[in-house]
Amino acid sequence: MLWLEDASLISWLPPTLVRLRDQRTGSPYHVFVFGMTGSGKTSSVKKILTSRWIRRPIAVLDWAGEYEDLKLKGVGVSEVSMKGLRPVDVVDAFSTAYELTKPQEAFLLRCLKTATRIREVVERVEDYPVRSAVEAELKEALLRRLEPLRSLGLFEGEVGVEELLSSNVRVDLSSLPYEARRLAVNVLLRLMYNMVSRAGPRGAVIVLEEAENVIPARRLEEAPSSGEVILNEVRKWGVSVLAVAQLPSQVSPSTFRNCEYILLHRVQLTPLEASWLGLNEEEVRRLSRLDTGMLLLIHRGSRRWVRVRPKGGRRVAMHGKGDDVKLEVLEGRLEVLVKEVEALGEGLERVRRVLALLPMLTASREGGALVVREREPLEEVEAEAVRGALGWLGRVEEVAVDGRRCWFVRR
Repeated sequence: MLWLEDASLISWLPPTLVRLRDQRTGSPYHVFVFGMTGSGKTSSVKKILTSRWIRRPIAVLDWAGEYEDLKLKGVGVSEVSMKGLRPVDVVDAFSTAYELTKPQEAFLLRCLKTATRIREVVERVEDYPVRSAVEAELKEALLRRLEPLRSLGLFEGEVGVEELLSSNVRVDLSSLPYEARRLAVNVLLRLMYNMVSRAGPRGAVIVLEEAENVIPARRLEEAPSSGEVILNEVRKWGVSVLAVAQLPSQVSPSTFRNCEYILLHRVQLTPLEASWLGLNEEEVRRLSRLDTGMLLLIHRGSRRWVRVRPKGGRRVAMHGKGDDVKLEVLEGRLEVLVKEVEALGEGLERVRRVLALLPMLTASREGGALVVREREPLEEVEAEAVRGALGWLGRVEEVAVDGRRCWFVRR
């Protein structure tokens, strides 16, 4: 259905859509999700991802191994290749993950000419000839932090970033040490950014858990981090990002202010965080007491309290047993209604395509059957559209007459 394309119905009561693309312009949207541990953040993201109307490839950077149940293709960090990543990008990823000082960044950049594996980065630092006591100190400090990476086998494989953004993939980071996870997610994001910026517009959805490791908080007078720039720019190439963090103060405010939707689960907000989000005292108090699965959705200044039911999960009672039964019946009827409307929309879309092909067809009545013939040869996709539309009228039989397709439709 065109009106539900790239959208997720996250709640039936009240009916609430989260769209990942502008219906009119096709521009992708970002979504930011905040909440305490156990408040339902990941369940809300899964609800969006499992929508039947999200048809773009999905790449989940799975920080804690929470998305295994989505049955996405699993890829380990050791299987991915970081070929094509420039030394400056490698240094930038290391700097964000390890919070390197400016002298350490400069020294690491001098060490790298090319590096296609994390292990090679460590070897370049180890083999670099020092020329002063300062360089010796920088080298020793870097090696103390980077040496544990040597045995992890990060980015030793041949899976290219093109594959990650062309199919539904889950990159599992859960088995890595904390700093290695930070490094891996920063490298992956830079690989994806470089690929889409080179290849041009392409549709994809990226899920970024623990977003503070890529877009950390900064002072207003400080320049945006590279992760912040990447998130703001990937929309140009058809990429939507679903970012997740516990608190708004953990990330740069400009990132969630540029999002189309903000989903707030149970969270204790400071007055400053509340002002960033435009919330009043009563809304802040209610947020701090929300049940798991409840959220406040902010969209273009409007706010709505929503209960998200996990896909396949039990419908939640809100007012006692009798009302629970009524809610289940109402939600069931809404589901059936949406499916019927979706089927009707698909049928109307088939009819629209056939109407555009009418100049290439002839129609007549013969022996109680509607006979539709090609006036000129149709492409296979056009013929399929004709067959689909005629199927709404009755039983369709296709034959070839004088080298042209002919369809007999009988009720």
